[in-house]
Amino acid sequence: MKTRAFMMFAATIAVAVGGGGAASAGADDDQAVADAAIAAFNEDMLGVGAVSNGPQDTTEATPEEIAAESPELKCFGDFGTGLDARGRLEGETARSFSDNFTLPTADEVPSTDPGYYPGGEDVSAGIVTLDEDHQDSLDELIDSAGSEEVAECIEAAFQSFFDAAGASVDTAGGSVPPSFEVDVAVGPDLGIGDTSAQFTLSLEKSYQGTVLGFVISFYAARVDRSIVIFTVSSSDSEAESLIDPLEVLGALVESV
Repeated sequence: MKTRAFMMFAATIAVAVGGGGAASAGADDDQAVADAAIAAFNEDMLGVGAVSNGPQDTTEATPEEIAAESPELKCFGDFGTGLDARGRLEGETARSFSDNFTLPTADEVPSTDPGYYPGGEDVSAGIVTLDEDHQDSLDELIDSAGSEEVAECIEAAFQSFFDAAGASVDTAGGSVPPSFEVDVAVGPDLGIGDTSAQFTLSLEKSYQGTVLGFVISFYAARVDRSIVIFTVSSSDSEAESLIDPLEVLGALVESV
């Protein structure tokens, strides 16, 4: 089950912050770099047989609107709603987001048939560029992505959301409402860029004897004024992937 809040969080975290200047000409350059990097990412995903589910929604929304739909963003402090694809960050000079893609599984043969839809991972990425006056704030973002404190905050936010969702299920006839378990684990520096972080959010739903699992992994790296983040989500953590997330992250780092 992929709820709106869960999928919005995947899209929210799929952000990269890249180089460029604060002047108008620099901003134009920033946007060109961001758009080119995302275009290359889109082409790479299509090249391995992924199917595009369409672009991410980047229609600007107010912080209040975003926070109401994605309360877990408070865990990132002042960055919070600015990390949503529809948000904005202070000092921002460019913003570009990839399509949402679904990959085929490793043993699946991609098809061009109209009815074909792959059964593998969902992936996405994005780029947001800040000016030089605001670049120091990027350290806060990369530190947050790899901190136990933020992991616990996100875990609590999602646990609360899904507990409320389970409680709202109609249990007429004596049926037991679904239960949810949420876990967020952070990883060490990935050795990509100047500094990097990783965390994985796991969701398990139990309902009427059936257990369903879902995992989202976030990979982030900072290079100079750039933070690049790549997101992978899957309902089958045991399935062999067609891509290496660290290689994808590294390619994004090289492109900004």
